[in-house]
Amino acid sequence: MAPLAHGFQQDDFLELLAWFPKAREIAFVGHEPEFGALVRILLKAAISCTLNKVAAISFKIHNKGSAAGFRQLVDGDVKLIKGRGKALQRLTSR
Repeated sequence: MAPLAHGFQQDDFLELLAWFPKAREIAFVGHEPEFGALVRILLKAAISCTLNKVAAISFKIHNKGSAAGFRQLVDGDVKLIKGRGKALQRLTSR
C-alpha cells in the first residue's frame, strides 16, 4: 500500500516511521477517516478525532517504540493550537 493512502492502518504508520530513523518530528496532512483515526491513536484520545480540510498536525518523535508527543495543530480555520488539551477539545467536539 502507498503511504497514507486510503485504507492506511496503524501498522502502516510504524513502517512509515522506519523509513526516517533520524526524524525527531513528523507532520501529517490527510483525509478522513484514516487521518482522524491515526491522530486519535497518537493523541491517545478516548473518542474519535475529526480534522477539517486543510488541517495539519505535527508530533515529536521520542525513542523508538514510545508514544509520540503532540507538537501543534493547524486547523481548517488556520488557527495554530499548541496545547494537547486544546487540540483534543477542538478535534473531538465536531
